[in-house]
Amino acid sequence: SSAAPTLLKTITVDRGVMSLAVSHDGAQFFCCPYANPYALPFPVFAGGDLTKLLGQFQCDSGPSQLIFSADDTLAFAAPASGPTVEVFDTKTFARVQSITPPGEYSGGLAVDNTNQYLIVNSGGNDIANGIKIFLIHPPAPSAPHALLNVSTRTHVEGGDNVEIGGFIITGGNPNTVVLRAIAPSLSAAGVSGAMADPLLELHDATGALVIGDDNWNATRQEVIESGLAPLDEHEATIVTTLAPGAYTAVLSGVRQSSGVALVELFDLAPGNSSVANISTRGKIETEDNIMIGGFIIGGSLDTRILVRAIGPSLAGSGVSAPLQDPVLELHGGNGELISENDNWRSTQQDEIIATSLAPSDDRESAILATLQPGSYTAIVRGQNNSTGVGLVEIYNLDSTTP
Repeated sequence: SSAAPTLLKTITVDRGVMSLAVSHDGAQFFCCPYANPYALPFPVFAGGDLTKLLGQFQCDSGPSQLIFSADDTLAFAAPASGPTVEVFDTKTFARVQSITPPGEYSGGLAVDNTNQYLIVNSGGNDIANGIKIFLIHPPAPSAPHALLNVSTRTHVEGGDNVEIGGFIITGGNPNTVVLRAIAPSLSAAGVSGAMADPLLELHDATGALVIGDDNWNATRQEVIESGLAPLDEHEATIVTTLAPGAYTAVLSGVRQSSGVALVELFDLAPGNSSVANISTRGKIETEDNIMIGGFIIGGSLDTRILVRAIGPSLAGSGVSAPLQDPVLELHGGNGELISENDNWRSTQQDEIIATSLAPSDDRESAILATLQPGSYTAIVRGQNNSTGVGLVEIYNLDSTTP
């Protein structure tokens, strides 16, 4: 990888090398000799010591394509003749499966970053063979009513104006989540004034620091295996398994820097427990610097959601300069306006009171809706372009645990 590359080592393989691959973690390197039509094993070497033979894969004919799965637990080999794709366990080197898509041969292989799908280019004279997609690792089942992903974008400063995301995990089992602090890559999406280097911290209900991250590269392999690696090395990511309870994610700028940033929560195992409630507090300004909260409803059933925009009552919690009159909008996945509310008593007053989650100040906003699985966006701005610290909250009223 230097300006003048230097040859480090040469490995002599019987019959010459037809194809090769290296695992994502660098632990394994394997190459296939020209073996077609002979059924010969092909060697697997230690990535750190290419003279150390770890084992051999037995393939029916010499593979023209070799790849590793995203988590390096499986290896896929497409023989040079015939359509069958052989699947191997990279720990035992045993063949665990054979996949035979229609066609004369398998000309190309790929596995997606979530480690769920194998994509095979089935070649041959019949153009209808095309590209086939196989489910190799089924996705984790989601709860009937689940919040799978929540993200909030706002302008982040210091002091009371950092971005604070609180969430509650309900159920009886630990849950694996991914938290991300996204900022520099927002510039590519046309957002002006994006923060250059966000810092992310996760705290438990007592306020104790659970884990922190500056640049996601510190836990690179774990993040890559989640399939949610950020686009910019300066962005922060935390992958962790949490017991049911209340948690807080704090997004700030390195060296007290400021700018527009996005905090995101992904539920990787919604079948274990579920994310019931999420709230994000931050500075709400105008134009690109209003607060934008996106969320995804999973499962297969319609779900009752309560969205609140809180401002004036934050003063009672010691927050200086709260937003005095928040306005709330709820949009669908295509940007269509579903509902809008300024003062919560103006619409749905009785229904909101019945949830026991009515805002404590009449100037605050709330929308109660039954939503189909899909993507939604909650937008909070100040009436008459007013500014201040505000809070957007999303409650899953159909969560299995109150």
